Amino acid sequence: MSSRILIVDDNPLVQDLTQLILQQREDFLVDSAWHGAEAVRACAEEQYDVVLMDCQMPIMDGPEATRCIRKLGTRQPVIIGISGHAIKTCKEQCLAAGMDDFLTKPYTSEQLLAAVANGLEIAARRCAA
Repeated sequence: MSSRILIVDDNPLVQDLTQLILQQREDFLVDSAWHGAEAVRACAEEQYDVVLMDCQMPIMDGPEATRCIRKLGTRQPVIIGISGHAIKTCKEQCLAAGMDDFLTKPYTSEQLLAAVANGLEIAARRCAA
């Protein structure tokens, strides 16, 4: 069974590289969104297992989008915040908004795949509960 992953980032290079890394796995179905409002709309229409959410974006940032997704009446995805800011307050803000994990840019393909694997484990436990 395939895992659905949503990449949310306003940087096309980051989106493309992340998608390239994830699509090496045949069991990942990957979609993308350019900003938080698109992510909320996508999560309302599709059930994602993991959302990779950039924290700083135009229109709607990652923490606000996460709060909106958490209010949806759908099965909740695991949301991994991603930021180029390694400061503690950024991570705390993301987690306080309802994100499940946090990854700092730049990240390696191994770090990304490990974060997604951890997210999928969390998602599986949520479904089983």
